[in-house]
Amino acid sequence: MKQTQWYKDTVFYQIWPRSFCDGNGDGMGDLYGVLQKLDYIKSLGCDGIWFSPLYPSPGADCGYDISDYMDIDPQFGGMEAFRAVLEGAHSRGMKVIMDLVVNHTSDEHEWFQKSRRRIEPYTDYYIWRPARKNGKLPNNWDSHFEGKAWTYDEVRKEYYMHLFAVKQPDLNMDNPLVREEVKKIMRFWLDMGVDGFREDVITFISKKKGLPNDHLLPVYKGIFMYNHGPRIHEFLTEFQEDVLLNYDCMTLAEAPMVTPKIALKYIREGKGQEFSMMIQNETMCADCFFQDFFPTKFSLKKLKKAFRNWQDKLDGKGWNMLFLENHDHPRIISRYGNSNYREASGKMLAALACAPMLYACDGLIYDGEGDCSVNYRVKFRYDYNMKFADAFAHEVNVVTLYLLDAGGRVVWQGTEQGEALAADGYVMTVDVEPGEYDLLAWCGTTDKGSFLIPETTVGKGLTCTLDRQHDTENKAFVTEDLDRLFYGWLPKQTFAETEGTYTYTVPLVKNTNNVRVVLQHLSGGAVDKDKFVFTITDTNGSMDWDNTLLPDEPVTYYAWHTDAGEVDMDTQPEENQAASRATFSAAIAELTVPRLVKGQETRLTVTNKVTGKAVFSIPFIDYALLVKGFYNRDMDDQEYLDRQDVYDMVFFLDEGDRWLDAYIYINSWKVVLQNSEL
Repeated sequence: MKQTQWYKDTVFYQIWPRSFCDGNGDGMGDLYGVLQKLDYIKSLGCDGIWFSPLYPSPGADCGYDISDYMDIDPQFGGMEAFRAVLEGAHSRGMKVIMDLVVNHTSDEHEWFQKSRRRIEPYTDYYIWRPARKNGKLPNNWDSHFEGKAWTYDEVRKEYYMHLFAVKQPDLNMDNPLVREEVKKIMRFWLDMGVDGFREDVITFISKKKGLPNDHLLPVYKGIFMYNHGPRIHEFLTEFQEDVLLNYDCMTLAEAPMVTPKIALKYIREGKGQEFSMMIQNETMCADCFFQDFFPTKFSLKKLKKAFRNWQDKLDGKGWNMLFLENHDHPRIISRYGNSNYREASGKMLAALACAPMLYACDGLIYDGEGDCSVNYRVKFRYDYNMKFADAFAHEVNVVTLYLLDAGGRVVWQGTEQGEALAADGYVMTVDVEPGEYDLLAWCGTTDKGSFLIPETTVGKGLTCTLDRQHDTENKAFVTEDLDRLFYGWLPKQTFAETEGTYTYTVPLVKNTNNVRVVLQHLSGGAVDKDKFVFTITDTNGSMDWDNTLLPDEPVTYYAWHTDAGEVDMDTQPEENQAASRATFSAAIAELTVPRLVKGQETRLTVTNKVTGKAVFSIPFIDYALLVKGFYNRDMDDQEYLDRQDVYDMVFFLDEGDRWLDAYIYINSWKVVLQNSEL
């Protein structure tokens, strides 16, 4: 069926059914009241209705916890009343769209009740996980409402994910049976005559494989693991091709924390378009930061910039949806206007939302401002390495940037991750008022949640702490390889008020080091890798906001990978080349440690499991600096340690597994040792 794009000429009126109009006198809004008000809605210039959820629901989230997708709640009048409203709207030339909520259901839905009892085929309709070791939650994700995103179910004896209320378990969209259920729901309502859907938090339906820990945000921890997830476009294309393209309908996507660039991946017109339009919340952030969580002074300039940003960047590419308020936010007159001047505020805001001429910078809304195009961009560079080359795109997978004002308070925060960082010329757009700011960044991968950043608005509270375990003697240890961690600091940057584009580059230093330890028998005999325990011990698991080390307990880093192999190596001094090459068996261990700092008591120890005695225990940093070399003479020791993030150390043992300390190899350099002490 040919889709006519009728939505481009449609003004929608959102109806919150419970409060809109009581048609049967029971004190609660219902569909009978809507039927009575259709002419009124039409008289306002509206030719479309968007219904917030009408489905049967326990009401844990105002109807967004649905217990039956193919019915209308009796409290609103049931299916008969809905059919009457649908017919009445269509007879007046009005369209009707419904909220479609398929990221989650109610825990009272039949699917969930069967899933928690492992009744097929519903066992994997939801996202279930056992507790991690030591009884920890499956990951560190937050619920958008309160607490963590996991609740233990006593029936199934597992945790289920709920990104919203406890009574809203998330569907497992990776399960093809769940996607078929969604298609059935769509067909049911479209066949009845509904004209489309507003799809609630639809960009959340694909979660990152393995459900890894996320970086620590003040709120919404985990959102970058499921917002615009890895299979989102696959799922949406499937819904389009199997269902939606067969109807002359429209789809409106709710997409929290979205930019115009990301939006166009969903709504760019032409082949592959996944939604007709997209709801974004940038226009709702003129008096706050981070989606209402941190109130700020209302900024008219910020509001104008949001409107212009979306109008300009979607122009000719995708259809923009304009709005100033919805059910997730306070009413706009009391928020952006003044309730003491209700009529004037309403007219002003209506003009802002509906008159395209007011988006021009020399428009009526802010007379005399001139060209309002002031853009702040931040780049990141990682060339503090031994190659002196920018490796940001290759090494850094996640960036979290904080802007601090003169008082050291966090006034803006942004995070981006994934393939966007690898693009040529990547920049992060920053939206703040003109002024002077310090830029602080904690960056790196977050798959394992190796490092924790406190939730704070105080810049000096943005410390970074290693996540560690403790044994029965309360000694700290780490057994996994660490996420790559980077730190960046760019102080006292002026964000100018004059029109133009301003770019700031934050230099990064790497705070994790990989250590590869190789053991060889000088005779060439086999080395049993399982015979040894490899550890590094240091007090470097807590880093201050300025990247200095904070006082910390000793942490033991165990090898996270061991292997065995064979290598060719010189066995005799170089002057005797004729007999200097041989094949050696080797035991190999990989360890990862946080930042190495000159003066720390960092020890590399290899222990014989059988005897419990140390094969050797050396001051690691002192040995690492032995190969700093004359070539790097202009570097101080700390710079060398910060630039050199990979250390390969080869140790030679005799047949009794004792270290022969005549010489070792470090990063391919032979170091001759004399009178060394363990």
